[in-house]
Amino acid sequence: MIQVLQNLDKVKLSTETIEKIVEILRKNGAKRIYIFGSRVRGEASDKSDVDLLVEFSDDAPKGFEFFALKYKVAEEIGMKVDITIQDFLDPYIEPFVMKEAVLIYEE
Repeated sequence: MIQVLQNLDKVKLSTETIEKIVEILRKNGAKRIYIFGSRVRGEASDKSDVDLLVEFSDDAPKGFEFFALKYKVAEEIGMKVDITIQDFLDPYIEPFVMKEAVLIYEE
């Protein structure tokens, strides 16, 4: 069962879009999914991308699989997507990202 968290009032995306993101990433090993950036800060325009921070299980997609996954999410929601894997997030940037990040899925 997919559990989309209820703190979505801060996220400037439709529930349907969030559910599509969660469904695709969950099927590919996502344990936690956060949205951050302009979509959370209320600064997004129609052309803004969707910034996602994802914690994957041990069998996370790598290389070409990762880029194919990013493309699949973007294609499905009709928006540009930037996916950052939490394990590779720069430790100097992490506090700033986590301060605004909204958790939308947790297994």
